Amino acid sequence: MNPMLRLLAFVPLLFATVVFAQEPVLLNDFATSGVGTFNSTRVIESIVMRPNSFTERLFFVADDGKHGEELWRSDGTEVGTQLVKDIYPGEESSNIRFLTTVGRTVYFTASDGEHGRELWVSQGTEASTRMVIDLNEGSNNGVSFLNGTYVYFKDFLYFVGSADKGSELYRTDGTAEGTTLVKDINPNLDSRGFPASGSPFSMTAAKDIIYFTASDDEHGRELWRTDGTTAGTVLVEDINEGAESSDIFRMKTVENSLLFTADDGVNGRELWASRGIENIAFLMTTNLPDRLRRGDIRILDMVGTDGSLYFTVKEAIDNRLWKINTSSGNTELVEGFDDFGPFGSDVEGHIMYQNTLFFVESGSLWKADGTVEEQVTENISIDGSNLTILNDELYFVASQEGSRIGLWKTDGTTEGTRLVKEITSGSFRKMGDLFTTSLARGSEARLYFTAETDEFGRELWTSDGTEEGTFMLVDLRPGEEDGFPFGDDRNFQDVGGQLMFLGFDEVNGRELWKSDGTTEGTTLVEDINVQSQDVRLFSNPISFQNKTFFATNEGLWQTDGTSENTSLLQQNEFTFSLQVFNDQLIYIDNHPNTNLRTLWLSDGTAEGSQPLLDSTEAADLMIVLGRKSPQINGSLFFTGQTSELDWGVYKTDGTAESTVLIKSIDPGNEDDFLILSEYSSFILNNTLYFRASSPLQGMELWKTDGTEAGTVPLKEIEPHDRYKKPK
Repeated sequence: MNPMLRLLAFVPLLFATVVFAQEPVLLNDFATSGVGTFNSTRVIESIVMRPNSFTERLFFVADDGKHGEELWRSDGTEVGTQLVKDIYPGEESSNIRFLTTVGRTVYFTASDGEHGRELWVSQGTEASTRMVIDLNEGSNNGVSFLNGTYVYFKDFLYFVGSADKGSELYRTDGTAEGTTLVKDINPNLDSRGFPASGSPFSMTAAKDIIYFTASDDEHGRELWRTDGTTAGTVLVEDINEGAESSDIFRMKTVENSLLFTADDGVNGRELWASRGIENIAFLMTTNLPDRLRRGDIRILDMVGTDGSLYFTVKEAIDNRLWKINTSSGNTELVEGFDDFGPFGSDVEGHIMYQNTLFFVESGSLWKADGTVEEQVTENISIDGSNLTILNDELYFVASQEGSRIGLWKTDGTTEGTRLVKEITSGSFRKMGDLFTTSLARGSEARLYFTAETDEFGRELWTSDGTEEGTFMLVDLRPGEEDGFPFGDDRNFQDVGGQLMFLGFDEVNGRELWKSDGTTEGTTLVEDINVQSQDVRLFSNPISFQNKTFFATNEGLWQTDGTSENTSLLQQNEFTFSLQVFNDQLIYIDNHPNTNLRTLWLSDGTAEGSQPLLDSTEAADLMIVLGRKSPQINGSLFFTGQTSELDWGVYKTDGTAESTVLIKSIDPGNEDDFLILSEYSSFILNNTLYFRASSPLQGMELWKTDGTEAGTVPLKEIEPHDRYKKPK
């Protein structure tokens, strides 16, 4: 089940007054249960097929309680909402992932119970739904459950497949005969004697070539390119020379160039580019701040006749605006955006509008054309993450002193910026993402969003850009209850100019709805009628390797923010304290041999997720990993209690050999609890300060330099009072 549809809940309720034209109408109610008991559809992921605006259809993966998770389709009508095919017959699920549309065809990965996970294709009928090829014959997987990187390029779909040559680059025309290996990038054997893998990732099309990262034994993971032929699939540049990888990140195409960040081992993380038919990558910047991490550079866009590329660089807590003239190569920090501190420059969201870059800086809207950066708004606070364009006007969510949060729009000028309608109060979280539908089937293009108010909770709204045309469409759950309690307002789909979404009411539960922008046209499509399961979030989401990772009661998940690329990385019911450490994920989970909680490390892949300690070591130590555990000089500090009930401070650099007890602080005390986190410790001059209790000193402030001798109470503030708590 895709937790992104369940976990992004919203909280406090605020005020708005809305008048309905009439009560909402259901197309059909298939639920047989009474009010207060209902079954809900589990929608795993969805995508819209758009061969043209009059034949658009929604394809989605859902569980109807009879067939497991399988492929469905809908044209927005009850009769047109059907199961396409029960790929894994019976109640078992085929676990479909990575829906990708090409014309009138949908590609995806699935398992039918007879074969492993393979590439499938469908034109929306049972007869046309078939496996493309059994790439890895038998029950073995021919495609990954995790790597769903697909690019349609020159009449072929390019994907990462696995057969007798490891995980490599393939292409297909949708037939078994037309599915071929493009190139065996890493032709060697791994340490176990199995075929090594090139593991292509982050495929990005730019004009006549596809860029991607891949690894081989000689160069590590570096930038590659292909024109679709074996001879034309080559390494672009060994940026970090030798077997080390350059850690390429945030690949983005701007015009005919590929831009990305990388570390060549000499200059640190800088901005790089590769252009057109040139088989080279070149360094664009050399003067960025030192010690940048992989996510600290964010490419915005290129504007102006001279090709000015804007990007942000994160320093301390601020995202500062830079630009580079791609003609002259001059790179500079943009004047006026160079302040530090809590009131310094902080560039948030951005969007291209009227061939100009618009962005939000510290709550104000700015625009840049490559030569001049000009402020558009004053005295209003803008949500930089919520910018969209409708009918040649730029819309955003903002608030003004003395007024509530509302919908605003601008024509790009200060004079042309105005409030459309006040809607709610409190934080920007009370308004969902702005979503637009296309002009089709005689309906007008509109904005859709959710808003949370005191009177109605979080419900569906729409706007045509006027005050009178901005109103709440439907009160799915009458009163203060939310109609989108699981964050489904972030998974809207435009199907032929209609909005399709997952809504929740007290009769049908969570089901598929549609709207044409009118109250009477906002209806239930079909009650697929399946009992859902609750997902609980065990760890706050964190960013790692251009993805978001989070832990639920189902295990460790990964996502790039889209439904199709959200997947379960490691199944377990007790994954906690997820955080990044030394370019890896570290977290608490059950040891597979002992079922006791221990430290795990992961490189972001299923095969790269392993317990740090062996079963013997793990059985003798209950580890406690705090939120944002302290890290000093490549070592992570944590606490643990042995089977003898001894509490101590430990450290690790990510290997079993380096995972050692620094000092036992509170021996033999079952009642105490020692934890190191951002709340209970701090670092000063490479020394960790924390609070701990011991039999002699009671609760005191301690410090450690990572050695037993250097782990001591800072000062005995109040002798022998075991329960005082220094703050």
